[in-house]
Amino acid sequence: MTHSMPAKIAVVIEGVSLKGHIVSNQDMIVEGEVEGTIDMRDHSLIVASTGSVRGDVNAREVVVVGSIYGDVEAVDRICICREASVTGNIRTAAIEIEDGGFIQGGIACCKIGEVLGVKGSSRTRFLYDAPETLEYSPVVP
Repeated sequence: MTHSMPAKIAVVIEGVSLKGHIVSNQDMIVEGEVEGTIDMRDHSLIVASTGSVRGDVNAREVVVVGSIYGDVEAVDRICICREASVTGNIRTAAIEIEDGGFIQGGIACCKIGEVLGVKGSSRTRFLYDAPETLEYSPVVP
């Protein structure tokens, strides 16, 4: 499956660093650095190969090509691409880890709709793969 994002996208471009709590009402690509939480439960987040997030992430879908240092809650799915890294706990409905992707932390897979706001559910199960592949192409201005 190829991941395509709508035309309206927030972009933290390479060379830009943001600090603080980010709430986004649209999909976002991080090509630079973010230090702080990202809350976009109804939208997708892509952390590009040049991107780095140091803080917790709450999103509908997360694609990591760069790095995340913090806990990730992805309502639908998370994809950790080749040479990407996540250092923190992951809670999601589906996960894909490409060969060469790195995770240091726990992985909890839940039913869709139970991911956010229901930590510690007795229905949580652990899973280490998912059936679909996401592809990322960097945005070129």
